[in-house]
Amino acid sequence: MEDETQNIAAKKLISIFSGASSGTAQQLEALAALGRVGGAEAAKKLISIYGNASPGTAQQLGAIAALGQVGGKEAAKKLISIYENASPGTKQQIAAIKALGEVGRAS
Repeated sequence: MEDETQNIAAKKLISIFSGASSGTAQQLEALAALGRVGGAEAAKKLISIYGNASPGTAQQLGAIAALGQVGGKEAAKKLISIYENASPGTKQQIAAIKALGEVGRAS
């Protein structure tokens, strides 16, 4: 069961991310922090952010990295999907490889 504190922190970080200008340091740090907080709510939001971001942007790559930090089954499944659907050698594919390496540490 997820900790109430974890959920409170995730909700605040999602709010910070949503309120920041796209691609700013504040927004990217909120993504990284969301990955460190972890939990199902964080994973769900990071998957959504990945899908809504323009391909190859710092925002999209940050969401991939944060998914690796979150860990868990849903994050791992999404990272595998990103890897398999990305063109070979793209930033997204390389980021997914790196993030998959982090999933085991986070889980």
